[in-house]
Amino acid sequence: MNRITVFCGSSIGSEDIFESEARLLGQKMAEQNIGLVYGGAKIGLMGALADGALKHKGEVIGVDMTEEQLDVANRHIDYHTEAFGFKTNNVRFIKGNIF
Repeated sequence: MNRITVFCGSSIGSEDIFESEARLLGQKMAEQNIGLVYGGAKIGLMGALADGALKHKGEVIGVDMTEEQLDVANRHIDYHTEAFGFKTNNVRFIKGNIF
């Protein structure tokens, strides 16, 4: 496995452990040469996760979809469902704003 996409919040959450576990996950991914693909924010759990990976020389790719990219992705949901052998559609794309 080369990369994992992680969806998490741009806030830290209600428990301190959320932030420390996000940093630890980033660290463990880097140590195992697994790249991170995430929403691209520098804040909250997304930022903690990326920081954990970067601190340990991991690969980090931030993604923010434009409206045009979102339209194309949504047209291909059935393809993704079939291509990866899912019995039900568990693929969903949403537009995110990164500030």
